[in-house]
Amino acid sequence: MAIIRFAFDKAADGFQPHHNMRAKEDWPEGAYCPLGSDNLAGKIASHGALVLWEEYKGLCLNDYERNGYDDSDFFMEVWNPDAECVETICFATTRGWTYPSMGSRPDATDEVRAAATRWREDQRRKARAARRSQAAKELMQKRALFRDLAERHGFKACRLSKLIRNEQPERGIAALQLLKSNLRSAFRIKMRDQLVAWLGSESPAYRSPFSARQWACI
Repeated sequence: MAIIRFAFDKAADGFQPHHNMRAKEDWPEGAYCPLGSDNLAGKIASHGALVLWEEYKGLCLNDYERNGYDDSDFFMEVWNPDAECVETICFATTRGWTYPSMGSRPDATDEVRAAATRWREDQRRKARAARRSQAAKELMQKRALFRDLAERHGFKACRLSKLIRNEQPERGIAALQLLKSNLRSAFRIKMRDQLVAWLGSESPAYRSPFSARQWACI
C-alpha cells in the first residue's frame, strides 16, 4: 500500500473538486473506481464516481498523526528519488472528508529505506558541522568583545571571561550590559566602576564584584 489519493469524477459537467478530470481518459495512471455514483449515498453521490489511485508506491517510509485541538492531520514520510531526500506529505485529515486516504500505509522497499537512512545520517553530519561552525563563530565574536571591553576599561580580558564563566548566565549578561552601555544612571555608573575595579584587581577581596542584592538591582 502507498498513499491513496481520491477524486470525484462527474463527467457530465466536469465538476472535480480534487482533480482536474473530465473523463476516464484523464484519470491518473492506475486509477480505478471501486464504487459508482449509483452506489453512493446522499451528498457524496452528487459528486459522481469515486476515483482512487496510488502515489509514492514503494516509497512510503513512515506515517504518523498530528493531533490538533479539534482535528487531526495524518502525514507520511516518503522518499523522493529525484531529489534524493525524505519529504513529508499530509495525506489525510479530519478537517474534511478524506476517508479513502486513511488506507494509506508505509510500503518502502529495503533499498529505499537504506537510501533514506543514508540521507538522514548525512543530514545529521551536516547539522553537527553547522552547529560546530556556529559555535566557533560565536566564540570568536565573544573573545573579540571581551578584548574590546578590556581595552576600553583597562583590565585583562581573561578576568572578564572568568567572571562570565563562573557566574550565573543572567549575571554575566548584566555585567556585559554595564560594560557596553552608555550609562546615565548614577547608580549604574557606580556599579560599572565597581565592576571595572574588581576586574582590574589580580587579587580581589571578594569572590564576586557585587553582592546578591546588587546583582538583583543592576
